[in-house]
Amino acid sequence: MAMSRGHNSYEFIALKMGNGENLTKLRKNIIVYAKGPKEALSLWRQDPNIDVLIGSSCWKKALENEALFVEVGKEFAIYKAMELAPTKKGLQNQKVQEFINFIKREEGQRILQDTM
Repeated sequence: MAMSRGHNSYEFIALKMGNGENLTKLRKNIIVYAKGPKEALSLWRQDPNIDVLIGSSCWKKALENEALFVEVGKEFAIYKAMELAPTKKGLQNQKVQEFINFIKREEGQRILQDTM
């Protein structure tokens, strides 16, 4: 199993089941902690000893021809915070303002939740 360093999805999944032993068992199977998603994917592709890669749903598109994706279910969904930090120059751009306003609306919030 390969994990992206700092990516705590596996911890969340293991602990969500309410048993700390799950986390201990899962950690024993992690053979590499990658520095980031790009490295994790590279290691997963190169090392035949890595048979599982825990990642985000956004990886599905990049790996659709290489891997079988197993959805763990809505009860394990992880919603991460997203913040916008436009520059002063960006705030003067009408498109930036439109995007900020869109993200604040219900439709924008729904799209963000569906993609995270």
